Amino acid sequence: MVLRGARQVGKSTLVREFASKAGLTLWEVNLEKNRKLDKVFESFDLRLILQELSLALNTANTGKGSGILFLDEIQECPQGTRVSSLLP
Repeated sequence: MVLRGARQVGKSTLVREFASKAGLTLWEVNLEKNRKLDKVFESFDLRLILQELSLALNTANTGKGSGILFLDEIQECPQGTRVSSLLP
């Protein structure tokens, strides 16, 4: 899903609240603050991208349960904007 809107109107807060109320794990990546992660998106292999994000952010994805990967400020990461083309 792509969530668009003007700056500073609550889009990120909305995603956080939704994940919390739905009981979903939230993996939040702010690409404005983590510009080095641009290299993670050089591959079109979604499994590899998720694995590299997990390593880069020092998080564990056990594959159990449901969650949301939230790529905030993705416009700051040109390679990252290609991710939406990988999703069903």
